[in-house]
Amino acid sequence: MPLHTPAPNAASADRLIFRPTAGPAGDVLVAVFLRGGMDAIYTIPPFGDRAFQLQRHGFGPLEPGSKHSANGLINLDDYFGLHPHFAPLESLYRQKLMAIVHAVGLEEPILSHFDASRAIERGATGKQIATGWIGRHLAADAAGISSTAPGSNPSPLRAVAMGHGIPLALHGAEAQSLDSLGDYRLEVPAGWDPGFSRVLRTLYAGGADLASTAGRQTFDTIAVLQRLAKSRYQSANSAIYPFDTFGNHLSQVAQLIKADVGLEAAVLDLSDWDSHASQIDFLVPPMQSLALGLQAFAQDMGEQMRRVLVVAMSEFGRRVQPNDSAGTDHGRGSAMLVVGGGVHGGKVYGRWPGLAAHDLDVQGNLRVTTDYRDVLAEIVDRRLKNPAIDRVFPGLKPKYLNFTAT
Repeated sequence: MPLHTPAPNAASADRLIFRPTAGPAGDVLVAVFLRGGMDAIYTIPPFGDRAFQLQRHGFGPLEPGSKHSANGLINLDDYFGLHPHFAPLESLYRQKLMAIVHAVGLEEPILSHFDASRAIERGATGKQIATGWIGRHLAADAAGISSTAPGSNPSPLRAVAMGHGIPLALHGAEAQSLDSLGDYRLEVPAGWDPGFSRVLRTLYAGGADLASTAGRQTFDTIAVLQRLAKSRYQSANSAIYPFDTFGNHLSQVAQLIKADVGLEAAVLDLSDWDSHASQIDFLVPPMQSLALGLQAFAQDMGEQMRRVLVVAMSEFGRRVQPNDSAGTDHGRGSAMLVVGGGVHGGKVYGRWPGLAAHDLDVQGNLRVTTDYRDVLAEIVDRRLKNPAIDRVFPGLKPKYLNFTAT
């Protein structure tokens, strides 16, 4: 399918349109993996649960704030709240751009970081499955199994992993690993460039075969990304990203979406949620980074958030009872954050199982009442417009929570 290039002008100088006339029908997916096991009882506390204060007494804010208590929890719905370090997320919630799914997690009681992370990224039970759920989604699309025509998006930047290496979630599809936009370049032996690149450009210039088309697209992409990398990105709507790796990666994803390079899926990591000790202090940096980053990204994207879906998830939650080191150990139920224009936000979804001793599992963990794959399946089906759920999540019979618009 031919590459569509807009007429040159100031607005399109850094834009590369790979979308065909029938283009990818769904949202751009931005998947954020919160590595380490986020304590959702702490970050999105159920202060309305009578057992909450008993279980977490003296462990950070326990009640909503007031004019006399600025450091209290942010009251979302008279039952669930936001920790004060998650305060930037309140605006997304009030604008109904963000939904929260609580008591969500793996169906199996896996408490190993490595094994739980691999299970979450595979999106399927059974270690024999070597691909990831995002990779299978993109592969189904490329094969014409989803609502998009086969091969309809030839962009080399259809899927990117921000950072070093390709995460398991993207296995099964072509993807690029970028720590910065300037990383995308042609790797040739020392001394071969610029002559070698000129020869390749000439070789690819006139051909109509797939190799020539892909070669031209690759060189065009390199040129666009080099211009983007050299320019000083100005976020829109006075958005200010946090000055850390996560904020930098989010801002670059925003650049890619705005530049129309054909991006369909971006994967980001935010680590340091493994709060075994001194949790009150330990979780300040990742909480602030996530909250400030997501708020800035949505503000920067503005109206374009209508075609973007952000989902943040962790491999598991934490034990309900704190340990002797003022931290929490590996648990089960956690929470997922879903942000986008196609989200029925301003609500906490899922069935809350309770924090009383008789409501917990035998290890003292918050029970999982929503399979994380049900959340992802609804996103893939309704927002990414891929109905091939049986291929993306083999064996799953999803139960939708209806937190998205169709």
